[in-house]
Amino acid sequence: MRFEAPDVLPESCGACFCEIPGVHPGEGERMLMRKILIAGGLCGTTMLMAGEKLTQRCLREGVELRVTIQNLWETTYVAGTYDLIIEMFPYFQEEACPVMSGKPFISHVGEKELIEKIAAILCGQDTGQ
Repeated sequence: MRFEAPDVLPESCGACFCEIPGVHPGEGERMLMRKILIAGGLCGTTMLMAGEKLTQRCLREGVELRVTIQNLWETTYVAGTYDLIIEMFPYFQEEACPVMSGKPFISHVGEKELIEKIAAILCGQDTGQ
């Protein structure tokens, strides 16, 4: 199998290289920023894809995501605070933010519903940050 680059690349806003036109606020306005942690084991590609899907979904609502990917087999230390944690296997017990299972990103069963639930949390809440 050979990868072929498209003849025409999608237009980007230039600021974040998104491919969704018309999602950015007007000049002088700032997008709402949310921070999420996607934590798991050796499913790095799955975590990256989940982060990208969530980023694109939240951009449609005018919310920018800062996604951190963490392999819990390498380190269990979690630095910083997050608006949401997505765990690919049960790990987190007492966190100050919502924690959701990311298993649908692995099996793809219920993935769209999970994306919408996460978007509702991230795009609908106001943490004052």
